[in-house]
Amino acid sequence: MDAPQTQLALAMGLVGIALWRRDLETHRMQFNAHANEVLGRRAADGEMTEQQMWTAIHPDDRQAVAQADQKALAGSEMVDVEVRCLAADGSYRPLMTRRVAERDMQGRAVALIGVALDLTEQRRTQERLALAEQRTVLAAKAVGLANWERDMATGEVWWDAQMYRLRGLWPDDPRPPQRLHLECTHPDDVEMVHRRIAQVIEHDNDFFFEFRILRPDGAVRWLATRGSVTRDGAGRALRLFGFNWDITEHKRGEDVRREKAAAEEASRAKSQFLSRMSHELRTPLNAVLGFAQLLLEDATQPLAGRQRERTQHIQDAGRHLLALIDDVLDLTSVEVGAVPLAARPVALAPLVDETLQWLAPAAQRANVTLSAGAVEATVQGDARRLRQVLANLLSNAVKYNRPGGRVEVSVLGSGDASRVGLRVRDSGRGLTPVQLQGLFEPFNRLGAEREGIEGTGIGLTIVRALVEAMGGRIEVESTPGSGTEFRVWLPAARDAATRETPVAAAVSAGPVPLRPIDLLYIEDNTINVLLVQELVALRPHVRLHVAAYGRSGIERARELRPQGVLIDLQLPDIDGFEVLRALRSDPSLNGVVCIALSANAMPEDVARARSSGFDDYWTKPIDFSQFLGGLDALARGEPLPVR
Repeated sequence: MDAPQTQLALAMGLVGIALWRRDLETHRMQFNAHANEVLGRRAADGEMTEQQMWTAIHPDDRQAVAQADQKALAGSEMVDVEVRCLAADGSYRPLMTRRVAERDMQGRAVALIGVALDLTEQRRTQERLALAEQRTVLAAKAVGLANWERDMATGEVWWDAQMYRLRGLWPDDPRPPQRLHLECTHPDDVEMVHRRIAQVIEHDNDFFFEFRILRPDGAVRWLATRGSVTRDGAGRALRLFGFNWDITEHKRGEDVRREKAAAEEASRAKSQFLSRMSHELRTPLNAVLGFAQLLLEDATQPLAGRQRERTQHIQDAGRHLLALIDDVLDLTSVEVGAVPLAARPVALAPLVDETLQWLAPAAQRANVTLSAGAVEATVQGDARRLRQVLANLLSNAVKYNRPGGRVEVSVLGSGDASRVGLRVRDSGRGLTPVQLQGLFEPFNRLGAEREGIEGTGIGLTIVRALVEAMGGRIEVESTPGSGTEFRVWLPAARDAATRETPVAAAVSAGPVPLRPIDLLYIEDNTINVLLVQELVALRPHVRLHVAAYGRSGIERARELRPQGVLIDLQLPDIDGFEVLRALRSDPSLNGVVCIALSANAMPEDVARARSSGFDDYWTKPIDFSQFLGGLDALARGEPLPVR
């Protein structure tokens, strides 16, 4: 073999091409070395008989090979056929073969010559790709991914079956995908989708956006699309391809989260507004009620009859306004579920007795008799809120009664040992069925506003919410002209041994000796300071010191080391919480009682102050009995009265 032939054979071996020649006269096949490697034959096996050749060809492929041979012998063109050949290891190798007739000088065919290319690795690669594609399709189908492509040159769009299903269509829909895309896109999103696709074609390589579709049944669904752009060397878009998937539930979740966030923000804004309004209203009311009470109770300079009556009107109006503010705050807290409740055993007898004593003056003025039956029972609940419930029911029973009427409190038995019933029954005017329907509606006074009877129409709304928050329920029966009966059912106490009993509201100076104490008041409002000075003057053993700023109050406390510090939460320089942190961090002030005295009366304000470390929280307008009782406790070195 000369040099060119040697180089050609070497090149063919390098690229993996097998050479073969079949002599038509001798009926023998000759192979190059690579052909032997492909079939796993020895290098010395350079030829085989035609019979051996046909035996090596897979039975299913022999007819195709014979037809290809005949076609090549009949003409001058090259003929290809794919054939499986038996290798030495017993496996069949896929080969792509090409043959052409070799002819003598007279044009007679003397042999078939050809080449063969081993397709084994190509087939394996194709199988792996097909398997990977199948897995991808299955995974995409499992998660709802739909595939699409768009040829920019022809404008042709291809959809897989899932693209149709996402839009509520059958995959055999005869309409072209381009048309379906336009018809299914929500009308309000068509312009946006066109604009976004134009941007993608113009300069994007990868893209993502969301849009709505309108299904044939009228359902609106959200789809997301993500894909890429292939471009030519000049940057022109050749093809778009990508995926669609349904994100409706995700969008609904986003809507719910946005609505929830908006509701929470509205609730916060409402709470902040009411807290601010409460503070702004309570601050002047502190002066109105405080000084009115001082005028009425000043034994050194008693008011004349007419002046006392006028001052009493001021105090009554102020208390009515304060009750309205408190009711609105309670209603707001109930609406947002922010009413702090304790769950402890509460003995009903002392609670009923205390509430009856508190309402006794109002009942006496209305000529209504208050009485209590057997109330020896213990319930699970919040003592303060339960007292509020009972006081509201009894107050209404007195207000809407008749002269000479009766109000009775008693405990009801039931067949359910887990429940205790508290009954409030009166002999008043009663309610019509129509009035009963609106009884618990906020601000619905059922016509009582036309009779000059004080009230806000909020009380019973709060009562029901508090009872339900404590795990109970409230029932009402009424007959016009025969009175009304309320029944409050509450969980029976789980452990009566740890029952909580109410503490008397009024605390006054007793016979126990009171030590002299220093009290620091940090407050910038001069009217509030003047009122506290007047109150402290009723306790000669208390020396009052005042600081108008938070920082000056901290320095004054370090100088005085007082027994107690009253701290307004809204100060000109720093707030009351920062003042508290400074006092608590000073070892020299260990044991100093710190009390927040503020017009902020929202439950969250009180809870925050207590959790921050204040020993107590007193609201404005100042409760005289609480204030003086607290001073007396400090003077005795006792804990502050529990409320």
